[in-house]
Amino acid sequence: RLERAQKERTENKGRVEQAVRTFGTVVWTVDFDARIATLSEGSERLFGRVPTFADFAVDPCPLIHPEDWPQVRAAVRELMASGGPVSLEHRIVRSDGMVRWVRSTGTTRMPRAELSPGMRGEMVMMTMDITAARRRDEELASIMGRASESLAGRRRLLSEIAPEQTFVTPAHLGTDADLFARLDSILTEIDSRDGALAQAF
Repeated sequence: RLERAQKERTENKGRVEQAVRTFGTVVWTVDFDARIATLSEGSERLFGRVPTFADFAVDPCPLIHPEDWPQVRAAVRELMASGGPVSLEHRIVRSDGMVRWVRSTGTTRMPRAELSPGMRGEMVMMTMDITAARRRDEELASIMGRASESLAGRRRLLSEIAPEQTFVTPAHLGTDADLFARLDSILTEIDSRDGALAQAF
């Protein structure tokens, strides 16, 4: 039974390490009483260097983007007071100045209420690089914004050239294909009227 338990622990550790390597995740702990920070493999790749306890013991933390530090500091204080869990997305600043987006999820070894007087406790965090996902979201938002502006421009054009009695309100314009078909019909009607007027004179 003991051998089986040891084997399961080894297999679980292997799965965790594989997940860390695959998803760019760093697992780290900060013991504020022992003043020790321990980080898993990949921390240097994520942060540009291996962080130390000194990085987590100062305010503001040099690893966190200055604009995001108030949010992160509040989350850490809540975590240490309640025992967690907490989860948030924020930016970090690598040692080379590159900014990355990460998702950090954390808990503590035990809530503050269970600690001995004067002890601050230990937090355990898992930080995942989500920069690529954030960039995809931003690109999609940009594309959708440009598409919306383009459609709005087409609708303004339609409202300017459509006769009042045949104007279709934006709520009933339908798809782009419907809009183009309607616009083509209106332009054909305008050309027909111009031709009739030319013949009359």
